[in-house]
Amino acid sequence: MLPGARIYKTLIAVTISLILSRYILGLSGFYMTIAVVLSMKTDPQKSLIYGKNRIIGTLLGGILGYIIMVVIRHTPFISEDSIWMLFINVGCIFLLLWFSKLTHMSETGAALGCVIFFSITLIRFNAPIFDYVFIRVLETTIGVIIAMGVNYIKLPKSTTK
Repeated sequence: MLPGARIYKTLIAVTISLILSRYILGLSGFYMTIAVVLSMKTDPQKSLIYGKNRIIGTLLGGILGYIIMVVIRHTPFISEDSIWMLFINVGCIFLLLWFSKLTHMSETGAALGCVIFFSITLIRFNAPIFDYVFIRVLETTIGVIIAMGVNYIKLPKSTTK
């Protein structure tokens, strides 16, 4: 049995993402490739519908992560290592997932929102908060867009199964 079109399209999209992120933008490519893999669907129409949800989830995770980090860094009695961060993270993920359910967002849209949120609140970074969040959201959004675009490529049908 040969691999299906989705596998080849995912490989094409990951390759484009890695070239763009690592060699053109100078980024790690981590978030862009995660977005590509999570965003590739079996047909272009589904990719477009779910892609919109993934971008919204990414924006929500980024905005919520930004707000939390601004508050944490300006609150003297809560540090990024405090036990309060556990409760804050769990509470925020609950809010993200609940909002996703209320708005009928795709599971992957909610998942990308959580990935972005955790990448902001759990990973230590020295950059200004806005700059860091902006790059995470931009990199993930570009990955979603690449996956949606590549999914429209028509590959030749396999004659053997």
